[in-house]
Amino acid sequence: MNMATATDDPSARVAEVFTRIAATRMRDFPLSNPALAVEAVGFRAWEGLWVGVLVAPWSMLLLLMPTAAAPHAEFRVLPTGQEQSWRFPSGEYVFFGLDEAGLGPCQMCSLFSPVTQFATQDDAVAVAREVMQSLFVAPGARAGAQAAAQPAEAASTWSRRDFFRGRSARTAG
Repeated sequence: MNMATATDDPSARVAEVFTRIAATRMRDFPLSNPALAVEAVGFRAWEGLWVGVLVAPWSMLLLLMPTAAAPHAEFRVLPTGQEQSWRFPSGEYVFFGLDEAGLGPCQMCSLFSPVTQFATQDDAVAVAREVMQSLFVAPGARAGAQAAAQPAEAASTWSRRDFFRGRSARTAG
């Protein structure tokens, strides 16, 4: 059982730290998308970890952070260049260590970098929310649920497979 509480939720801290990074180190990064701002999306407790998506003008990342109350026993602080795989209901993903002042130990998995394919913040946040939903659904279950819930003309939404390939349904083919 996960004992994480809403007061542990790292969303505000993640947004604060990365907003500072956006205003300093990444301010003049040439591959930044000026339509995007820093936003922590969909953080939820899962097996002693906080899992959520960071939308930033230069990248979209899946973040893992231990909960304060009952951290996951297998979570490791990863030195630069080391990785750790995590199995979610949707599959296995590779995460790398992130050492950023103000965050504490965390790991990241790049979803999109750069994020030039997003026209608006709302588009990026919608994809981040879909990533969070898809992460916790087995691949076969997701396909069946989408087919039953959406008419054919609504195929302009992003599929889970396309998220991790960096393509939208409009450009997939």
